[in-house]
Amino acid sequence: MLHAYSSLMSRLLKRQVAIIMYHRIDMVANHPWSTTPTIPQDFDREIKYLHQRYRVISLDELTSALPDPDRPLAPKTAVVTIDDGYRDIYVNAYPILKKYGVPATVFPVTGHIGTGNLFWWDKVGYVIWKTKLKTLELGELGTHRLASVDDRQRLVNTVVARLKQLSVNNRDELIERLVTLSEVDIPLNIGEQLVLSWDEIREMNRNGVSFGAHTVSHPILTRLPLETARKEIVDSKQHLEEELDQEITTFCYPNGKPGDFNDDIVEILKSDGFRCAVTSSPAFVSPSTNLYELPRILGSSGFDSFKLRMCLDDS
Repeated sequence: MLHAYSSLMSRLLKRQVAIIMYHRIDMVANHPWSTTPTIPQDFDREIKYLHQRYRVISLDELTSALPDPDRPLAPKTAVVTIDDGYRDIYVNAYPILKKYGVPATVFPVTGHIGTGNLFWWDKVGYVIWKTKLKTLELGELGTHRLASVDDRQRLVNTVVARLKQLSVNNRDELIERLVTLSEVDIPLNIGEQLVLSWDEIREMNRNGVSFGAHTVSHPILTRLPLETARKEIVDSKQHLEEELDQEITTFCYPNGKPGDFNDDIVEILKSDGFRCAVTSSPAFVSPSTNLYELPRILGSSGFDSFKLRMCLDDS
């Protein structure tokens, strides 16, 4: 059934481009409280599959070719992107990308590089997983039992989803309250274990991995005053350009859902020299796709699931 469906969709979609979105490339057991990763073995199989079946190009190359009728794309074209800037990109993904000679674009959250601080959603995950309490009373978020691993993961998902809807100040206040209630001390510099360093970024940039801006602190931009959103965008771009000594022209919207960006945000990107922006909306890219609303296909939670989403012909 999977083979037949993939074969049919591959023929129907053969003229479209897949931009693939990953976050972490690691074993779940290493940091079970963090963003759920793609395990390295699956990432290897997926990158090998793309290398064999697709023409894999950089996001910059796609951005140049997509609106140009004189530069037709190959029938099967793919772009690999990785969000946030976790260190397992360097440890696990980078060697695999090099092995197959596949380019990728990484979107790091620049305000966390070299600080030792966790991303806010990982701070939430850490204290919920590490607390010794069996019940957490979280005010408007309710009272939650923590009797099992599933209880803890459900609570992490619930809290993170709720916090995404708040202003940055309210979000941070609630996170600090959660840390206090959990009675968990977060180790200093634990973020250094999870987040890329500038030396690692520079090394990858010299060897086939390009970088794009993803803001300074990963806020949902439409929940900020416009000038604050502009500063998040511009400062992240400038910091990358200073560290890499090259122009940064690609952007990734934090969260990236409809409503997380708007015309005002797009105008900031255009005025600051960005040539495209990627979302997390699940779809393929066609020649008519807006360059500032590029959709992406989610990377794998298993190789068969990846093939189904990519609609590859496994013949």
